[in-house]
Amino acid sequence: MEPLYDWLSQRGVDIGMIWGLPRWNVGVPADGDGQSDSSTVLPRAGGAESAAVHERLVERRIGPCVQQVSGVPGGVARLLLVVLNEVKQAWQASYTSDRLLGTLHGTERCLTAAAHTPCSQDDHAAERAVRALMWSLDAQIRSEGAMTSGLLDVRAETADEAALWARRAVRSMGDASMRFRRTHGDVADQVMELGRLYDCWQRTTAMATRALAAFYAAGTSLNPALVALRRAETDRVIAADEGSVSELRALRYGLLELQERAGDRWLRVGRGKLVYLYPFAVRGVEPSELVEAVGQDEASRWELAGTSPVRTHGSLDLDDVWKSHDGLGHRYDGALVVMPDAVVRAPDGRALAGLGVQVRLSLLGNHYVRFEADLADVSAVELFAMLFWAGPEVGALDIGFDGTGGDSTGGARPARDRPRWPRLSALAMDLAQDSVPARLGATRAVVCRPGLYQVVMEVTAAYTVVGPAGRDRSEIRTSDEFVTAVGARILTSPAPSLMGSLAEWVQYATAPPASPEITGTTGEWILRTCNTTLLVSLGLPTFVRDFWGSMLEFASSLDGLLEGWSTDLAEHHQDAKDREGRADALGADPSSDALKELSDQLNEEKLKLDRLAVDVHAKSLLLRSPSLLASPLAAQRLGVLLEASGYQRKADELSRSITEVTQEQLTGAIEKLARERKETEKNDRDAAERRQRAKVDTLLAFIAGMSIAGLVQVVEAGLGQHWFLGAALAVVGVIAIAVLFGGYVYHATGGRFVIRKRRNRVPPGTRGV
Repeated sequence: MEPLYDWLSQRGVDIGMIWGLPRWNVGVPADGDGQSDSSTVLPRAGGAESAAVHERLVERRIGPCVQQVSGVPGGVARLLLVVLNEVKQAWQASYTSDRLLGTLHGTERCLTAAAHTPCSQDDHAAERAVRALMWSLDAQIRSEGAMTSGLLDVRAETADEAALWARRAVRSMGDASMRFRRTHGDVADQVMELGRLYDCWQRTTAMATRALAAFYAAGTSLNPALVALRRAETDRVIAADEGSVSELRALRYGLLELQERAGDRWLRVGRGKLVYLYPFAVRGVEPSELVEAVGQDEASRWELAGTSPVRTHGSLDLDDVWKSHDGLGHRYDGALVVMPDAVVRAPDGRALAGLGVQVRLSLLGNHYVRFEADLADVSAVELFAMLFWAGPEVGALDIGFDGTGGDSTGGARPARDRPRWPRLSALAMDLAQDSVPARLGATRAVVCRPGLYQVVMEVTAAYTVVGPAGRDRSEIRTSDEFVTAVGARILTSPAPSLMGSLAEWVQYATAPPASPEITGTTGEWILRTCNTTLLVSLGLPTFVRDFWGSMLEFASSLDGLLEGWSTDLAEHHQDAKDREGRADALGADPSSDALKELSDQLNEEKLKLDRLAVDVHAKSLLLRSPSLLASPLAAQRLGVLLEASGYQRKADELSRSITEVTQEQLTGAIEKLARERKETEKNDRDAAERRQRAKVDTLLAFIAGMSIAGLVQVVEAGLGQHWFLGAALAVVGVIAIAVLFGGYVYHATGGRFVIRKRRNRVPPGTRGV
């Protein structure tokens, strides 16, 4: 590809600009909000809408490049190949497709807008060939999105589509004359190589995906797919591309283990529920004020994510185990906002799941958005896909409220006007951002991020079948039977953030996660990972499951509290640095007033950090206190869950960071400013005394002059007839001037006369007597 890049650079094309267009982290502002351009604000929902915004940006950037090379044979084809290569490279490092698809589609729009005319039929054939490869890559990206969404049929269809576009590229390049292909070998060779690679790779992927779907549905043998995968890995066209080979190999390893375990007992969840939690914090508003505001009448008229709540409650629906006995009245409770149910759909409109939606606001500050899906006769494979829905890495879905909610005026919106989201995390972020009623003011700040989530899985009934499609059910009665079934590893492992193949779950490690387990009865088992909590409550009533479930959700929601504290600390740290910079900018001779102002500001920051440290410490003590819960057993289990989640370790690390910022940064800066302020005030006093002394010396000289003049007058008057009277008046005048001068000095020095004594210098080595 290097000759293509060199050719474009020689003609003034900005290769660096093209390199940055598809990459997720180029042009991102300092606050990291994911905007693609300083003049373009991406929609909060993301997905297709964000891709459309980026598409228009790409059209503006690539359009001039097309004009630069359109008059040269093979020029546009070379430009398109470079764009194609950059999108392919960026795809290897990004799970979001907004920029990838936006770059491909924006470039295509530049060509369909009649912005240029191909130099010849051969040139036109070469352009068609590269554009077909771009559409093939587009289908591959969408195929991967279908894989991460658990849509096997869509995965196979889009892989077939990618292979079809690749074959078209090869045919289009073949339409060009032999002379053109020899003259422009850098273009022709790349097109033919990529076209054959994409065709073979994607056809094999589609075939293996359909074989996997048949295996899950009917237990059909995977041996033909395994043979085809092995053959493709060694195919000359694919073998040269390690990325393609590695993906086929990963799929083959998964299918091989599935085939080996086809006769084992496979897990199915008879009854249970899956709860997605997205914790968040609200800064600038006390939790009690937020809870109180939601309980007010006007809360029903506010919108969250463009949709009105179904109802709001001034307290949470909690088990009375949360009846606190804390002496200061601290307790876990809050406000509940119930939204219309949401529906998760595939891109083709099929309903995949229905979700109950709530926003739960806490008096302790551990707020969270909650989605709940009921589980009934669900396979572990289906749970694997549903677990992946939690993260921002999932492929584009179609999520929206079911239409029972209206707008803030009470009217129902038409279906086409209802907001849609490509993933659960995007909807959760919008709900969290809108969770603060407007009457609380605009100074509030919601702290949340798509990757901060927890999944709570609750299983109350389960059974096994022989193979993935067996019909004879065997009830699971103990946690030991549960954990040994094929598919249990999906529930005992963290929710994945990357998916190498559709069958990778069967290769998950059998060892339990490095966190404590909680067991009660033989059918009761609680297991915590970094982002999931599993509650197996076989043979227990649902009210017992809900009892423990509320505790699991509470422990899982504390990440939002830590995130808010960490954001507070980061802001205070930055404010302190800014004020230190202002102190340095004052120069070598700052004024006392400026130093006092900065010192007061730093002291205020220190007080804020002290309050933050107290809040962290107080909340941590409350969470460890047995008085938070009515049951000692529940308090003990909550302690184990907090230990497993790492909450206390994170809170202790945060407290140490607060202490470091307070002592090493703020305290040092405050003491430095105090020393500078003391020195500046001393210099100001010395300067004032020097000015005062100059005034006194001037006045004394004036008095001396007046006295001499008076004496001269007395002498002259003595020669006259009334010499005695003149002398008396002169003396009285001098005394009056001296009295006035004494009064002036008294008031100027604040009522103090300072008499400085000159100390005789004592020679070294001698003692004064």
